[in-house]
Amino acid sequence: SGLTGVLIAQRQGPTGIIDSLLMRCRILGRNIEKAFVRQAFAIMERQWRVKAWRAEFVPTQKNQQVADFWPSIGFQEIDCHDGHIAYELPLALPNLEPITYIAIEE
Repeated sequence: SGLTGVLIAQRQGPTGIIDSLLMRCRILGRNIEKAFVRQAFAIMERQWRVKAWRAEFVPTQKNQQVADFWPSIGFQEIDCHDGHIAYELPLALPNLEPITYIAIEE
């Protein structure tokens, strides 16, 4: 599938701020997106000592199929305005069941 995803984040103190999560639509729904985010968070937690995460969903015509992604991995809604939903995950890693058919290699 080639390049399948990009996660852009920055650290603000002990909080990791997700700026963008971009995934190819052909891989969505196969749990690759969850494994990818979990691995990216684990790496950033080790390097940044992140204690919480923040993310935002900004609806467009092309991203409605992932409107519930952040809540599905444990994020809680903290704000909503003009259709933009802000989420926070106070724990360092999302509570995701291991996906045994996906192997992660660093």
